[in-house]
Amino acid sequence: MCARVSAPEAPHPMHSRTCASVSARLDRRASAAAALVLAFTAPLAAQSGELFALGDEFSDPARAAEWTHRHAAEGLGFDPLEIFEVDGPSAPGSMRLVPHTVSWFEGYKGPLVYKTVSGDFAFTTRVAVSNRAGDAQPGSDYSLAGVMLRAPTSSLAQPEDFVFLSLGYGDSQQWPAAGPGPHFEVKTTDNGVSVLEVTAANVADVELQLARIGAAVVALYRRPGESWVVHRRFARGDLPSVLQAGLVAYTDWQKVATYTPQFHNANLLAPPIPGDPSSQPWRPFEPDLDARFDYARFQRLITPPGFDALTASDPELLALLGDAANPTHANYCTATTSSNGCAANMVALGHASASNTAPFLIRAQGVDGQRAGLVFYGVAGAAAAPWGPNGWLCVKAPTQRTSAQSSQGVAGACDGELALDWNDFIAAHAGALGQPFSGGETVWAQSWWRDPPSAKSTALSDGLAFVVMP
Repeated sequence: MCARVSAPEAPHPMHSRTCASVSARLDRRASAAAALVLAFTAPLAAQSGELFALGDEFSDPARAAEWTHRHAAEGLGFDPLEIFEVDGPSAPGSMRLVPHTVSWFEGYKGPLVYKTVSGDFAFTTRVAVSNRAGDAQPGSDYSLAGVMLRAPTSSLAQPEDFVFLSLGYGDSQQWPAAGPGPHFEVKTTDNGVSVLEVTAANVADVELQLARIGAAVVALYRRPGESWVVHRRFARGDLPSVLQAGLVAYTDWQKVATYTPQFHNANLLAPPIPGDPSSQPWRPFEPDLDARFDYARFQRLITPPGFDALTASDPELLALLGDAANPTHANYCTATTSSNGCAANMVALGHASASNTAPFLIRAQGVDGQRAGLVFYGVAGAAAAPWGPNGWLCVKAPTQRTSAQSSQGVAGACDGELALDWNDFIAAHAGALGQPFSGGETVWAQSWWRDPPSAKSTALSDGLAFVVMP
């Protein structure tokens, strides 16, 4: 493509969750109540929490096995990632990807760590990039990392269909208007033909989101301390219902381009290569990308009939996407129906936090009036154990009970409520289950109350899963 242009040595920190990044995140969380209300009341669409469990805060290395690697799924005998690490010693609370010389362009297929999702959904991450030394932006052309939606393929010869949005260093010579970097690269590839654009990012730490809505794929980003921006929209009605949604990292296009796609896709590009078929064997390998992903979250999107994401205004899309499609809590499981016909559901306002004492209110609404009850939670996962003839215990043992309370309301009616400020409870109970929380943990909660006439003499709400912020 173009001659290599070295990137300037502008330092940027991001080899861990820095104090600055955590502070910026907490500032956003503290002011997120309005966004949460918007997510519940947006006239354009509703969201479902069914995909919440696919998300990963990268705080548990055991969950690395839940992610599929393209090279393994497609039977390649090598890994194009030199480093793949989840919550490891070099990047606690992150997924770290350090690629060998590799690319995603037209027939070139690179590393992808993904989950399979169908229908309309949003996929969101936060990524920070640097060179391998960790003291500047990447120095090799087209060294970026981000999010991808990809049609599954059955062979290396099958043409690619995907959309991605990534952050890193593109090519300042080819894209002078993008400035010196860091850059965004957005790319749509249809039947093996790629169309890309490189624009100014000016930061090395950003949130990225891709959303598939009907025949459209929408790409968004948010710089630290700023609002979400609708970046680009693509008409991709050709994409199948089932997609691979995942994280990509690629680097060193100048060396990649000296190989055919066929050789690139079937071999690890790292010296020594016996009988090296490079058209420029004298050109050195210069992979220079280190990417740290802070989280990966999924949200089902449900839009009204006739909604067209290609023609909707940016404000209409942002009522549906951005924070509204980046869930930190979601309902799951099925409530019991009490002897009075009450089926309570859990709702939340705010964000759970290990350090921020701003309220995180979780409430069971629609509880039988004038009943004794409580909210309880667990950290071992969700459960689905039958509770009477028509409901479920939704939290896996062991569990932590909080203080008993009255549901108030009117006896015989379904107007009672059980409420808990979870952040306040955790701050006041250093020995509670799961303590000490540090951020990145997932908690599962449910409400319980007495219901003497029922089969088990008690009733349960539905479940609420939520992520604890730092």
